[in-house]
Amino acid sequence: MSFAPQQGAKIVSRYRLEQHLDSGGFGDAWLAQDTHSGRKVVAKVSHTNNYDIPVIEKQFEREWDVLEHISNAGDHSNVMSLIDTGTQGAHWYTIVEFIDGTEVHHYVRDNGSITDSDQLREIGMDVCDAMAFLHENELVYRDLKPDNVMFEAGLSPTLIDFNTARKMQPGQDMPTQFRGPFKAPEISGGQGDAGPWTDVYSIGKFIFYLMTANVERGDDVNPLDFGIQVDPYLAKIVERATSENPGTRYRNATVLKRALREREPTPPEQAELRWLQDNRTFSVHPGDTIGRDGGEAAIMIEDPTGHVSAVHAKFDKRGNDQWVVEDMSLNGTWIAKKDDSDFKHRALSDEGKRRLKQADKAPKNVDNFPKSIVVGEGDIIALVHPDHEIWLKVTLNN
Repeated sequence: MSFAPQQGAKIVSRYRLEQHLDSGGFGDAWLAQDTHSGRKVVAKVSHTNNYDIPVIEKQFEREWDVLEHISNAGDHSNVMSLIDTGTQGAHWYTIVEFIDGTEVHHYVRDNGSITDSDQLREIGMDVCDAMAFLHENELVYRDLKPDNVMFEAGLSPTLIDFNTARKMQPGQDMPTQFRGPFKAPEISGGQGDAGPWTDVYSIGKFIFYLMTANVERGDDVNPLDFGIQVDPYLAKIVERATSENPGTRYRNATVLKRALREREPTPPEQAELRWLQDNRTFSVHPGDTIGRDGGEAAIMIEDPTGHVSAVHAKFDKRGNDQWVVEDMSLNGTWIAKKDDSDFKHRALSDEGKRRLKQADKAPKNVDNFPKSIVVGEGDIIALVHPDHEIWLKVTLNN
C-alpha cells in the first residue's frame, strides 16, 4: 500500500499524522499520535522530490545515528528523545517525543527579550547541562540557535534538532558549511574544526539573543556595550564565551555552567597532569575530558593500540573543591594514591561493567567499582590498565 504524508495517514499503521508543523530542506515535521500508546509524538518525514534523494537518506541516517547514541546513553531531560525510525514506501521517517512548548524564536518574537539576569542564568545553565551531556557522550551539537530550542513550562529549554550534530571520530574534522551569527568564527563557512569550544561560543550567542531579541554578528560581545541592563557578571560571561579566540573561551559547557552557577566570569583554578612516560604536561579545567589522539577530548593522548577511548575520562570539581576523575570508557581508569605503592583503585563506567559481564571477563567485585574517584596532589592516574603505561601525575594549583 502506497504512503503519502498527509493528514490522517499512518506510518507503519501506528503513527497517525494529525497536523503539519513545519517544512525543511530534507523533510516535513508533523504532529502525530501514537495509536498504540495514545500519546502525541512528532514525525519527521523525508521529501521524495526537489532534492537529491541519496543526500536526504544520508542525512536521515546521520540523525538516526546521533539520536540512537543519545538514547543508548540514557537520554537527558533537556534533549529531545528518540522513539522510532524506519522507512515506508519511498519515505524515511523519524519519530521523536512531542515537546509541549514554544520554539525560542517564536517566544522572543511574541514576548520580547528576557532581561532578568537570574532567569537568563537558569536557562543558560540548563543549555550548558544538555551540551555537557552531549560532549561527555562524544557528540558535538554544532548548530545551537533559537530555531533549534524549545521552551517548555517555566522556560525550561530542550534541544530539538540534530541534523548537524555529529559523533566525535578520531582523525575526523567536523567543519560545517553553514554560516551564521551563532556559529564560532573558526567553523563558520567550513573553516576549522568543531568541538566543545565551538558549542560554548553558540551558547554565549544564544544567551545574548535572549537578552536582546537580536544577535550581533561580531565576536567578544558584551551586552552592556549594547545598552542591555543585566548583571555585570553575566555580561562578562557572555563576552568570554563569545571570544573570537577559542583559547580565551570557557573550555567546555561544564566550565561555562560553573561560571553561571557561581556568578563568576573568571574560569576556576586549573590542575595539571604530567604524562610520566612522555614528560609532557597538560592543564586541566573542571569538565575537561581526556582521550586518545585524533578525537575531540580536551586532552588527547597518543595510543597506537586504540585501547584508550575517544573520550576516556572526565575531570571535575565537587562542591567541596575536591577534584574527581570519572571514568567514561570501556576499560577503566586506575588510581595510585600518593602514598600507595601500586594502583589500588579502579573506576569503571556502567557501560564498561556491562561489557565485561557480557564478555564473561568481569571480576567478582566489578559492581563495587565506582564510576568516579577523588584525586589529590601527587596521585597517579593510569588509563586502561597500569600495564598499559599511560600514567598521569596530578598536581593541584588550588
